[in-house]
Amino acid sequence: MAHDDPELPLLSEVELQGYTLDVDFFLKKDYDDIGSASQELPALAEWINMMVQYYAEERIIAKHEIKEAEAKAYFRISSDGEFTVDGVTTLIAKKTEALVARAVDIDPDVMKAHRRYARLSGWVTRLQNLQLSFQSKLDLVRSTESTRRAVFTNEPPEE
Repeated sequence: MAHDDPELPLLSEVELQGYTLDVDFFLKKDYDDIGSASQELPALAEWINMMVQYYAEERIIAKHEIKEAEAKAYFRISSDGEFTVDGVTTLIAKKTEALVARAVDIDPDVMKAHRRYARLSGWVTRLQNLQLSFQSKLDLVRSTESTRRAVFTNEPPEE
């Protein structure tokens, strides 16, 4: 019984810094020879490297922004005893460190800073994994090209 090749999932594009990388196209592209692959894939890998650097730097900045937001919220809440969540302002009657810390955790600016850090962390991870995918693709094309050359020239493949 013959099996049809399963349909591969559509890989989403990556839109960053004014460039749209069609991940699906490049990772599924059938490179007939190493020439076009050696032109395209290293350039794409370097663009990804640049994006990893940019987003890694932004993530470090965002981590510090969390500390800034937490400090501002802490001093504001501990001094006036008020915090606002979802537009509702609450007064802490007895300001214990635990209550102030919990109020800091739900401060809108603190939560916003944490979300920014999470998004940046996700992008760094995604881009690092994308680097591996493109490197694997290039390695496979090289290996296929080497094997093809060996078959046509009766020479052992390069290692």
